[in-house]
Amino acid sequence: MPKIKPPPVCRSVTVTVPPHQPFKVFTSDIGLWWPASHKIGKAPLKSAVIEPRTGGCWYEVGEDGSECLWDDVLGWEPPLTACAGVAYRS
Repeated sequence: MPKIKPPPVCRSVTVTVPPHQPFKVFTSDIGLWWPASHKIGKAPLKSAVIEPRTGGCWYEVGEDGSECLWDDVLGWEPPLTACAGVAYRS
């Protein structure tokens, strides 16, 4: 198996709340905590969105209303799994 360079960042945090709470914060509330400097679109970042379903999209919304796709939602099994993959579009 080829090595990923640089190596992936893997972190774990334990919280003492029911699983649905951090899942909601990470997914439904991503637009509230995602840093505005972490964007790839041309417009300033207004929000980040994860569509809550397998086959949905993970994208940014610019202040001008533009949308820039980040990833596809490959798996959606609340409150434990939200899986995204690199979005390749032609």
